[in-house]
Amino acid sequence: MRRLITPLLFLSVFVSLALPRAAHAQVALPITQLDEGAIRVDGVLRDWNGAHMAAVGSGADASMRYALGYDSRGLYVAADVQDERLVRNREPGDGDDAVIVTLAMPGARGAFVGTELWLHAGESGRSPAAATSGAPGARRRTAIRGATIVEAPRTGGAGYTLEAFIPFAAITGAARWQEGRGTIRLHDVDSLAHPEPESEPAFAPVDRAHLDQLPPLRPSGGQSALLDRFLHEHDLDGTAPRFDLRGDVLGDAQPERVVLVDRFVVAFGPTIQSGRGFVFVQLGIDVAADLREARLEDLTGDAKSELVVTLRQRGGGGSRDLFQLLRIDEQAIAPLWSIETRKETSAGSVESTVRVERGRRGQAPTITARVGESRGLDASSLREAPPTDVEAMLLPWGPVLERSYRWDGRAFARVGERPNPRYVDPAAAAAAQAHH
Repeated sequence: MRRLITPLLFLSVFVSLALPRAAHAQVALPITQLDEGAIRVDGVLRDWNGAHMAAVGSGADASMRYALGYDSRGLYVAADVQDERLVRNREPGDGDDAVIVTLAMPGARGAFVGTELWLHAGESGRSPAAATSGAPGARRRTAIRGATIVEAPRTGGAGYTLEAFIPFAAITGAARWQEGRGTIRLHDVDSLAHPEPESEPAFAPVDRAHLDQLPPLRPSGGQSALLDRFLHEHDLDGTAPRFDLRGDVLGDAQPERVVLVDRFVVAFGPTIQSGRGFVFVQLGIDVAADLREARLEDLTGDAKSELVVTLRQRGGGGSRDLFQLLRIDEQAIAPLWSIETRKETSAGSVESTVRVERGRRGQAPTITARVGESRGLDASSLREAPPTDVEAMLLPWGPVLERSYRWDGRAFARVGERPNPRYVDPAAAAAAQAHH
């Protein structure tokens, strides 16, 4: 089979070092990619023959075999529950039997936001099947709009089978669900008279105060399979991405996935390698920790997002930080523009700032660099030629206080600058000293 990957190495003048692999002791929660329309939610699990059914609990009472799946619309749950008695009130609540899926998605500032899905089998002539959701631990939950849930009698013993579809719109933070965490458990109540859980066998326990400790979701198929292939080919099996981004980088009105893992950028999408492969690039850094920040943002004004990274390069007894843009297309990832923002030597450091200002309608944003602080370095102690591979940083003792750049359709051009009022021209200073 022909390999559908396009490597592009971003060469650096700095020496690369080996990266120690992180250990991952936690078992992930599998979730299988499903073909569109492959699952008919009717309570009968014959459509799930190709999926791996895992188990929680044991015996003829309070045990369950289950599988999780997904397609472009949402999450699917299949459960084969052994239970000597189904406990259901007319209105579903904590005092009812249920299959519970707890999900946590990354939110702002690294915090995880949780959603708990309670899936209740119905009881013929008494109460219909119900799917409700709320925050983990919430006493009140609401019916899930757009959900489908159906139960059926279980063959071969007491209990029931259950199928449910939950749209992604019902899951808080679902835009980043493939970075999420989760677990599934069976909530088995003793009786209507004693509506306390008799047993709750689970894939993993839920600590509502530490949702980030739930097992990671482990999608199979599609882009997840491609990422697994990339990691395996680069001896990175089990390495977690530093950043997992989604945005329209091709201008095709559908989001691509951009993963930064170890020292690599890997991009996937329906039109990247026809959806069957990926493109990648190795960043010019020594270790993964030298990638400081990453985001997708349109900085050329063409309605396509560029990858914006801040990274640190080391060599020659010092280091430099770069603000760098990379362009992603169907066949490659390539550096588009870079500017130095910090230098460090054994004598000290000097830095500048970079800000992005939104352009007017139809105009590309402006990137503005400004002089920053120096600690231990000055014009006499930092003696080096300006770089030729990137834009040089502005120095506190230089002639320019602030400089702006904007994409002109071919490159980032200088569109304005302000003089540094503290700058002293060396020739003028020498002439003045000679005069006195």
